[in-house]
Amino acid sequence: MAPPLASSPQFSPWSWDVETDVIWCLPGLFPMHGHRWPADAVDATTALPLSRERWIELLPAAQRERVAGLFEAILETGIGGELTYPVTAEAAIRWILLQAAVGESEQGRVLHVLGYVRNVTADKLLELRHDRAERDLEQQQQVLERIALGDPLEETLTLLCRHLERTQPGAFAAIRLHDQAAGVLRIGAAPSLSGDYCAATDGLAVTEGNGACATAVATGQVVVIEDVRADARAAAGLELFDSFALRSMWSCPLRSVTGAILGTIALYRSEPHAPTDAEVNAVARLGHLAALAIERSGIQSALELSAEVVPPVGLLNRTSFLEVLAARLGECVRRTALLFVEVDRLKYVADDLGRSASAALLSEVVRRMRAAVGLDALIGRFSSDEFLLAVDGSSPERLEELVTRLQVAFSTSVPARDLELFLVATVGVAVADGARDAHGLVRDAAAAMQAARAEALGGVRVYTQALRPASIDLIGRESELRRAIDFGELVLHYQPILDIARHRWDRLEALVRWDHPTRGLLAPGEFIPLAEKSGLIVPLGQRVIELAARESASWVAAMPELRIAVNISVLQLDDPRFVETTLEQLERAGLPLPSLNFEIAESGLIQKLDSVAPVLERLQEHSLRAVVDDFGAGYSSLARLGELPITSLKIDGRFIGRITRDPAAHTVVRSIIEIARAHGLSVVAEGVEDAETLAAVEQLGCDYAQGFHVALPAPADRVSALLFEATSPRHLRLVPPRD
Repeated sequence: MAPPLASSPQFSPWSWDVETDVIWCLPGLFPMHGHRWPADAVDATTALPLSRERWIELLPAAQRERVAGLFEAILETGIGGELTYPVTAEAAIRWILLQAAVGESEQGRVLHVLGYVRNVTADKLLELRHDRAERDLEQQQQVLERIALGDPLEETLTLLCRHLERTQPGAFAAIRLHDQAAGVLRIGAAPSLSGDYCAATDGLAVTEGNGACATAVATGQVVVIEDVRADARAAAGLELFDSFALRSMWSCPLRSVTGAILGTIALYRSEPHAPTDAEVNAVARLGHLAALAIERSGIQSALELSAEVVPPVGLLNRTSFLEVLAARLGECVRRTALLFVEVDRLKYVADDLGRSASAALLSEVVRRMRAAVGLDALIGRFSSDEFLLAVDGSSPERLEELVTRLQVAFSTSVPARDLELFLVATVGVAVADGARDAHGLVRDAAAAMQAARAEALGGVRVYTQALRPASIDLIGRESELRRAIDFGELVLHYQPILDIARHRWDRLEALVRWDHPTRGLLAPGEFIPLAEKSGLIVPLGQRVIELAARESASWVAAMPELRIAVNISVLQLDDPRFVETTLEQLERAGLPLPSLNFEIAESGLIQKLDSVAPVLERLQEHSLRAVVDDFGAGYSSLARLGELPITSLKIDGRFIGRITRDPAAHTVVRSIIEIARAHGLSVVAEGVEDAETLAAVEQLGCDYAQGFHVALPAPADRVSALLFEATSPRHLRLVPPRD
């Protein structure tokens, strides 16, 4: 009985007798090419004779000429060959590799050819994916370079739309910008949609149910409308959709690093269509680049400044600033220097202060800048927290004086409603040389600012040619990290902390890792500094809290005394939504509030104690406890322990690791423990790497111990086994309990 069509083999040899022009092949050749099993086949291993013409007829019509040409070339040259071609079989595309070699020849005349056909679909798909990935990376690099070089936003967004349309045949891409002040969506780029359609939908009201894009912004979710004629969310625009032959659409919201919705990226089709997960993910991936471009361009500021709120006197929007700067550069009366100033954390608080308070804060920031650089300086707003200052750059000494005065201007707190905000200015400097236009000068000053920010907040860098590749690389790494946060590439490992007196696990510290698609598992030191400098630490930190709460809820339910420790940055505490967002996440996960501890590095905490302390007090009101991490790491904060709303100190591992061999370290640790006791604080010894150190910290009176000797960090599944198979660490030997 002949095998069914579905049992197509993966490999089928053949042999061509050139004298008789007969090709002997196995029956499996037929189903490999989408044909039924031949009726005259005896079995799967008995060859059938076919004329060369009949053999070629088995191939797809579009491939017959290629294969016939290969056979003729073999006869003419006496050299074998190969080619790959697609076949449609069983409602799918199958890739076939045909290989041929000369088996016998006489006086240069080919007598016999041997060969085989093989199903190479898996290899071909891998190759196609690799090629597609390379094209995507190349396209992304082009976009990142455009962003770094300060190209006009519309050109960058159009490039993204074109790339999306190439990867989604038959689709029309569009990017819309969210005008928050007016509550509408503006057209950012839509190269393939009708200009009349774009004009008709420019200024689309952001309300749920008003089409895919407006609903995506209103809900913050991906919205898919498979058929506009069967979806109530498209009813309001149905006549317009029919007029321009649009039947389906889906839209993804574009978010800033703080979570604010900047706009949407959408695809439209002329026929009903249900996008696959792969299609939606492809749109979302490019959406990250679009969001980055919008943030970098300052277009959001331009939208805000065109709203009803009057900008501070003397503050130009981006377009006006560039026009005036171009005129100033053209005069060539004096040498101009451009300061690109990022006011750290300004964008995190503006949205939550309300329009009036936000405008007042902006006015105060501009007032301080004006006082620092003088009345003749030109000041413009580049984005929500970035400013441009054109100043007299006639001498290095004069320029250095202006930069110093600018930084001193932000050395004291800025009042905003009932808050005292501490802002930090990071400055990039570029000096006009006659060869650069206004756009080029802004681009170079921005590159210098990014370099300064990469070193430390509040730094200063002057532009050099060497900074341009570094600027592009920095933006690329920020884009990768943004993708990692949104696409689930962050994972947690947990390290148990020992209750020394009870000889039981007291808590688990959640340690974030980045499961990078090409570089493997990355430690925090490889991406947390970038997150803090770029502002991504806020969404990253919330993602870590969400993961820790979700993964640990079942452990705490089974072991109610267990606590979970999560590291947070002081930059997260600057986010006015931090407490509310955290409470919502814990409620969703079902994790009791007292089960979560926050660990905050001593260095950042003491530097910002006045602004951070009220946030810690609010956390404490909700039974969320704070621990000072890396205590003693170079900052003198012992005198202010009583002011901190904390419950515990974790002594820096550099001291703990030396207490068995360094008397000075032993004395420091003993002193910290005594002072902690005086303030009613418990003490954690971090960095316990051997049995001797564990015995030493127990004798000194530490309450808890953490380190590789106690337990190694491990992923969630292995931690579950550790907790429930052995609730106490049996491998550890402690000294007898203290009297």
